[in-house]
Amino acid sequence: MSIKKALILILSITYITTILGEYKLPDNKILDVYETKKSPYIISIPFTKNYFQINYDSNIELKELADPTINLAGKKFSTKLNATREFYPTTEFKVIKDGKGEIDIDLSKYKGLRTTYYSHDYSKAIMTNDFEDGVGMILVNFKNGKITEYPNVRLNGSMGDPHVTWFSNNKKVLVRLIPQNRGAIPIQSLVPNSPIIDETHGKVSQLRTYTKLLQSAYDKELFDYYFTSQIALLDLKSGKIKNIGEPGVFSGLALSPNNKKLLINRVLKPYSYSVPYYYFPKEIVVWDLKGKLLKEFVKRPLQDQIPIGGTYTGQRSHHWFDAEDETIVWVEAQDNGNPKVKVPHRDILYKSTFPYTESKEFFRTEHRYYGYETLDNLNWIIFSEYDRDNLWEKEWLMNLKDGSLKLITDRNKKDKYSDRGSFITAWNKNKDRLISTKGDLVFYKNNTGASPDGNRPYLASFNLKTGEFIKLYESEKDAYEQIINFADKDLNQIILAVQNQEIPRNYFLVDLSTKERETLTSYQDPYPDYAHLKKELVTYKRSDGVDLSAVLYLPHDYVEGDKLPLIIKAYPREYTSKATAGQVSGTDKTFTWYYGDNIKYLAMSGYALLYNASIPIVGDPQTVNDTFLDQLKDGVSSAISYMDSRGIIDPERVGIIGHSYGAFMVANILANSDICKVGVAKSGAYN
Repeated sequence: MSIKKALILILSITYITTILGEYKLPDNKILDVYETKKSPYIISIPFTKNYFQINYDSNIELKELADPTINLAGKKFSTKLNATREFYPTTEFKVIKDGKGEIDIDLSKYKGLRTTYYSHDYSKAIMTNDFEDGVGMILVNFKNGKITEYPNVRLNGSMGDPHVTWFSNNKKVLVRLIPQNRGAIPIQSLVPNSPIIDETHGKVSQLRTYTKLLQSAYDKELFDYYFTSQIALLDLKSGKIKNIGEPGVFSGLALSPNNKKLLINRVLKPYSYSVPYYYFPKEIVVWDLKGKLLKEFVKRPLQDQIPIGGTYTGQRSHHWFDAEDETIVWVEAQDNGNPKVKVPHRDILYKSTFPYTESKEFFRTEHRYYGYETLDNLNWIIFSEYDRDNLWEKEWLMNLKDGSLKLITDRNKKDKYSDRGSFITAWNKNKDRLISTKGDLVFYKNNTGASPDGNRPYLASFNLKTGEFIKLYESEKDAYEQIINFADKDLNQIILAVQNQEIPRNYFLVDLSTKERETLTSYQDPYPDYAHLKKELVTYKRSDGVDLSAVLYLPHDYVEGDKLPLIIKAYPREYTSKATAGQVSGTDKTFTWYYGDNIKYLAMSGYALLYNASIPIVGDPQTVNDTFLDQLKDGVSSAISYMDSRGIIDPERVGIIGHSYGAFMVANILANSDICKVGVAKSGAYN
């Protein structure tokens, strides 16, 4: 058994330590399951029967964990790659045509494949890859499987995966490169050039505290070194690189729908020691493809005084309007970004068309603007607004010709049962993702499908004229069936992902009229019997009557009457009413997979596990935290009492685990009660 893989598991049975120079590993049962290969996924090409069959390496190698990293301005990244680390590379890629013909892409040479960027016509794709000297890219031709390398291209991924943008002709891409001849890494002076000064006089800040921030003048030098990139155009056939403009620290880059202009967000000095880079001063400008400045929209100062729940002052969220060739849309807060200020409209959206000498109001929202999507006929948009005080969401249908509005959604955002899911969308010729329509119909896929009986995903149509909502397909009760996409232009067929407790996820072509199914994949259960946990969706009550739910996992060989130690995995969530707080969430109809540091290994090893246990915090958003601790303890205690009443657990042996806000929950439970004996707080947010 090779120990090159980093088995990062949790709690006492699964942890990494060093004893006498060797890594300690769990028992062979866990190792065997950990090393088991997972079934591939399918990514479908919308409205066709063509799809890609993809698999990933779900395990992390020790050499990746040992890779030198640095923290700067809120980001942690590899200094060798000049990019954030991606730990789950693509290992298999097949092109399936009409559900039959198959092209196997040989990726064995590339061990660090990150993200796949498909061309507009899906005939090829750019894949970013971790090479020894940085993040590069390859071009994969899906017609013949040919792979083209670009050894002179090294991408800057310090802010995340280095995004690649296709041109509409599928022959060129826009990239952000590490500048050539940027020189050596700055050397830190033994004697600081100046003291660290952070001016706070006259400021009142409610910002949260952040990690990984700049700490010194030397950090600022490193920030410039690692985050500076060169915008460039790459001709994929010739491999020729054309630099656009001068290098800079670019936090945003977008190509106009007509492929003639660039919308650029550039970070400016002075840098701050108090906030991440996205709060630093910046300018939003438009360039042509030669790097010529066409318009400066705004120079935004440092944003270090944004109130909790607030937003930026002045212009924000600039983006191309996908219904027009070269129009910019942006938002301006009317309350100075402060949600406590009372105003009739919180946001106004404006738009301006080249040469950008004039702007006009697009629309305004009573509450905070939350985004919009354009319909594929380019005559309508659907935009949403969010009332933070009441956790309320509204969606409006807007006619772009006359500006008329129609309310189509009016709901409590935490009401899972009324959530329709997301729109079915597809790319247009400019690679804009637009809402797909059929006459007056738009389509939703809800791959959660929360209901009183547990999650039942569905596909639905919504008539924009009449408001009629019809479920076209709903998951069977004894399985978990998720909608991938439509598989024909007439919208009569879909590709479905189906699984249950015994059979892993497989894919089917389904006719919506006849419900007939054609099998696309036949993946088998890869695990031994002991990995098959007993699973049950359970419901119980809090002491004040609020309904709670969780998915219960028990060992494969659990015998009724055995008293097991219990682990609770949870994340507290805020609600304005007990009714929405008590809605059921989860399902026991899924196949149990094990990935990386998955907590389910504990259930395989003799623990009872309450997974995603409900911990609702109910009340007015302005005062809900006044009772946070009491409600937190009540939620955890109720889970333990329920499990004890069934005779499954020893209530004196309970642990709890949570991530981020869940880590805050763990810390409070351990510090303010004796309910749990142990806790694991992952990536905690404690303020």
